Amino acid sequence: MKIITIIDSFAQNEKTRNAVKNSITKCRSLGHDIMLTSGAVVPEDIQEMVDYLYHDKRNQLFQMDDYNYTQRWDFWINTGSNYRSHHHYYSRQRHGLAVLINLINSVKLAKSLGYTHFQKVLYDLEPTDKCLGWIKNIPSFCESKGKKGLFYYNDDQGYSPDIEGTYFFCEIDYFLSKIPDVQNEGDYRKHILDNEGSLEFLIFERFIYYFLEKNSDDEIIKRDSSKYKIDFDNVDSPSMISPLNFESKYSGCPIRIFRAAEGEDKEVVVLGMNFSGQNIERKVLAHLPDGITTRIFNMEEGGWTFHAFPKDLIKIEVFDMEDNLIYTELNENIENWIEKV
Repeated sequence: MKIITIIDSFAQNEKTRNAVKNSITKCRSLGHDIMLTSGAVVPEDIQEMVDYLYHDKRNQLFQMDDYNYTQRWDFWINTGSNYRSHHHYYSRQRHGLAVLINLINSVKLAKSLGYTHFQKVLYDLEPTDKCLGWIKNIPSFCESKGKKGLFYYNDDQGYSPDIEGTYFFCEIDYFLSKIPDVQNEGDYRKHILDNEGSLEFLIFERFIYYFLEKNSDDEIIKRDSSKYKIDFDNVDSPSMISPLNFESKYSGCPIRIFRAAEGEDKEVVVLGMNFSGQNIERKVLAHLPDGITTRIFNMEEGGWTFHAFPKDLIKIEVFDMEDNLIYTELNENIENWIEKV
């Protein structure tokens, strides 16, 4: 068994570059060669830290918008130490195509280099020493069970189950025999149409899950999400949120209406979170029965801010600082909510 660690990354700023470096350092302790995959240019100091680099400068994103977007996400994000925000929306994950293509091609490259197995790690995973011990044991654990890999299945997500994309381990030949070869959006669409009969949009994690299950996944160990929480206990959830997870109208900085964690019968919360990679300032007009209130949302890169309004808020209008209307959101059937933790 010759194993390579494949770290999936997109290091576009200092924060993400530091996360990549930390991940590489952690993964070195596993004792395997490392291949870094990236759609962004990788600085030379990071290149020197790995054994192989797979860089696709095309960074292919989903361009078509005629898919059936049916995967409803509860996209939760910690907001401070006491609260967690739950964003509900239909996932478009535009960068998912690049992630899929890069993984398939890096696995092919690993095979050509003589590797037989790979483990895929997300670049901002922060594993503890205990977790690293478990990861190091996974290959022998699979071998002892006569299995070709280990994946974490999120089967508790209703009609759209998927895998945990942060980590999985698999025999290369097995993986390539189960997952269709995708080199561009046309390939992706063809595989979806051939198997689903319609253009159902499958995010990266759902795509892997779908074809593993469809092509018979009885030769891998399938651990559920509760096991993931045990195996990766005290491991911080990946914190680098891509702006491509959200609809393009938000420009990486969604400002949305949320049900409040406390006092829900009296107020709603308008919460802004900035994943754009730059400082953002927005003007928000809150329309109330007795008039319009203006609030300025000034958010640093990776930052957030909020304002509370009476429950009878009618709508918000979000403008840039040159008074161009970006989008409007109505206070109707709000599924987003703030949880006290």
